Amino acid sequence: MDDFAIVVYSCDKDEDLWPISKKCFDKYWPNHPKMYLFNETKKSDLFDTITFNYELDKWTTRIKKSLNEVKEKYILFVCDDVFLNSTVDESKVEEALDVLKNDIYASINLEIYHGNFCVNTKYDGYVAKNENAAYKFSFLCGLWKREALIDLLEDDLDPWDFEYEQNCKGQKFLQLRDNKVLSWFNDQYGGNGAVRKGLWHHGVEDFFSQEGITIDFSKRGFREETK
Repeated sequence: MDDFAIVVYSCDKDEDLWPISKKCFDKYWPNHPKMYLFNETKKSDLFDTITFNYELDKWTTRIKKSLNEVKEKYILFVCDDVFLNSTVDESKVEEALDVLKNDIYASINLEIYHGNFCVNTKYDGYVAKNENAAYKFSFLCGLWKREALIDLLEDDLDPWDFEYEQNCKGQKFLQLRDNKVLSWFNDQYGGNGAVRKGLWHHGVEDFFSQEGITIDFSKRGFREETK
């Protein structure tokens, strides 16, 4: 997997998630490529950390500046609470990267296929998001051409506003249909990570127990509606 890296984007207050993310990548993808951590001020010895200190309403500016520090042309852009929970089949990653490298698409969304406004492509297991699709791209977990993501990012927006506005600048996006590349905790519940709005999703207790991870859940608490 030449010219390919993993980018975990985060923030200072999510420092407790970094060891979990790294532990799961190391276990379920032992030959994973270089990993970067994008953060505000805190550094981690677990990753090659790139820091720029911007307020949340300038998140896109921070991410764009950080991406300019990465040398690899293709990235797995993944949120800090996406914890792998099964062994990665590197042949599937290679296949997806080949599609990305050899076609016009800016990214491949690795979240669960929702079937909204997608059209078939020449690639088995992949569909394309058309102009009427909601969330043509998502920042939870996806393969990206790094330069395409840099071009897409508009300055001075928080991540939710940017995802909601979906100014795609004419770029094209692929979505997995049934060709699973990565599996992570909680993706069976709609593609979420382990944390939402600062609170744990229920079910993470069993996952952490299985993985031998000890954590004080009281520091974040749980989202009661996910029971």
